[in-house]
Amino acid sequence: MRTVLTLALLTLLFLPAQAQERPAVKFENVEVSGITLDADGKPLAGISVADMWNYDGKWSANGGAKSDAEGKFKLTVRTFPEQPQRSYRIQAGDADSKLGAVTILKADALKDLKLTLQPLVAVKGTLAGAEGFEPEAGGYVNVYWKAPPVWLCSTRLTAEPAEGPDEKAPGKVVFELLLPVGEYSTLISAGEAFQYARPAISTLAGTAVTLDVPLKITALAKHYGKKAPAINVDFVRNLPSDIVGKIATRKGEPEPITLDTFKGRWVLLEFWGFW
Repeated sequence: MRTVLTLALLTLLFLPAQAQERPAVKFENVEVSGITLDADGKPLAGISVADMWNYDGKWSANGGAKSDAEGKFKLTVRTFPEQPQRSYRIQAGDADSKLGAVTILKADALKDLKLTLQPLVAVKGTLAGAEGFEPEAGGYVNVYWKAPPVWLCSTRLTAEPAEGPDEKAPGKVVFELLLPVGEYSTLISAGEAFQYARPAISTLAGTAVTLDVPLKITALAKHYGKKAPAINVDFVRNLPSDIVGKIATRKGEPEPITLDTFKGRWVLLEFWGFW
């Protein structure tokens, strides 16, 4: 009997744990309808309309629909009824990436849309370093529709060669975009030494936008290359015996240990945390 009970317990212990099923995400496909127009209110045919677009120097629709000869379109958009506060992006553009429009709506307002396409606006931003640090090419810029905030696209920071006779001088770090007319917010990552920059962008038809973006360094970057600040610790495991002998005691407890305690030795400091 004891053997049977033991086997039963062992069987229970080694049974594979049953994975908890994630609750299914409920969504609903909603038909979006409307018309694409030019700046004079005339219908535009052959215009791509989608809720997801890719940007790589020019805009391209990720799926979607095209407007017919009368400028009308029908598009299926996946919505999430359990998230009534969620906003949805509807964007339109021509094949040459010269005209565009974007609108942000709730799921109950995706009918009878009028999308007025206007020339896309060229945006160029130049980043300025701070306190001896220069921005790095290869960082990124995220662009969001400002209100309500909805992600629109991302692009990379690039380096422009230096101007003038000194070709070895550091060039400028810039980003360039083509955006529909509207109000946008951004998030710019220009290297680990800098805080995120968040300049706003306002685009008007027929007017290019030029931005000078000043960067601020992080609190950590201010200490790069400088003497480590004083660090006091109450306890260190496995101290070398000669260091233990040098540490004075007070009421039977060791004095706090500082970096100076390890002068002349290699010290590895490991920091960790949760973000």
